[in-house]
Amino acid sequence: MLGDCICPGLALAQAIGRWGNFFNMEAYGLPITEPALQFFPIAVNIPSDGGWHMATFFYESVWDAGVFLVLWLTRRKHHRDGDGLLWYLLLYGSGRLLIEGLRMDSLMSPGGGLRVSQLLSLLLCLAVCLVLIGRGFRNADRSAKGVSCLALAVMLALGGLLLFGELSIGLRELCGAGYALTGCLTAFRWRKGVPA
Repeated sequence: MLGDCICPGLALAQAIGRWGNFFNMEAYGLPITEPALQFFPIAVNIPSDGGWHMATFFYESVWDAGVFLVLWLTRRKHHRDGDGLLWYLLLYGSGRLLIEGLRMDSLMSPGGGLRVSQLLSLLLCLAVCLVLIGRGFRNADRSAKGVSCLALAVMLALGGLLLFGELSIGLRELCGAGYALTGCLTAFRWRKGVPA
């Protein structure tokens, strides 16, 4: 229950805190060489690194603000203790999985295919999906069970492909978007009055 109360504010605090990366000129993304894209909010000029880079701090700030809005607007739709915390973990982890792939200054995992924070985000998202799916199976609604089975199959397939490095970097970002889409679909089900 306490986690449900804290998570919307935590997401908002993270959205604001990401601006510290701008002032410190850190946590920026890949270089942008196309002059037409060298403007904020797409890119940020990093003089110490000699050019324009993706403004990943801004991307994450916007993502975290979106997480705050989703959590705040759906807070009355959560039917069980811990729902808000689970959705925060899923949405934040999805954003981290996507955005971290665009950064230059991340710690790479020993295998070299994923960054450490992406791997942790992926594991977090899979764990949260399993908890949400388990909750769906305890629900009496057959459609919730069907959606839970489909979500489990998709998440395990994408997670397995991502972990074993069979996907290109562009598809890794799509996997993270799949997690976010699953969250949005379940939030839509909540809005229709079907608890997850």
